[in-house]
Amino acid sequence: MTEPIKPATRSDHATHDPVWMAALAAKDPDLTSADAVRAQAALESCTACADLFADLVAVSAAIPSAAIPARPRDFTLTPADAARLRSRGLRRWFSAIGSARDRITFPLALGLTTMGIAGLLLATVPSAFNGAAGGASQVLSTVGAAVPAAGN
Repeated sequence: MTEPIKPATRSDHATHDPVWMAALAAKDPDLTSADAVRAQAALESCTACADLFADLVAVSAAIPSAAIPARPRDFTLTPADAARLRSRGLRRWFSAIGSARDRITFPLALGLTTMGIAGLLLATVPSAFNGAAGGASQVLSTVGAAVPAAGN
């Protein structure tokens, strides 16, 4: 006489690996024999694992017969479309400047950007140190004339 399989408790189900159920449903050849035995035991003893296994089998069976939605139009380019989209004239010349293949303007832009950042740093850093280090000994009034600071 076989003993009825009792449903697994929530804590038992938490120890089961759902990847085992997926591997069983997909008949994965990489599933080791020890994992296959554990997965089969979980499948037989746990209703949540059995439900997961049934869902995975149903999904894998339904995917090949799923309808592919119809495209509203054909998105392939004809040779005429490709020729129409190819840049010509000034547009071709402007697209060459600044592209990844351009070996003149890229280093120039890099150098000018570096010089700009260095100029900003040289212009702002000394004034930040002057204001923070010594403190203001005089305060400008609203009309621009220097007035003595408070406490002098």
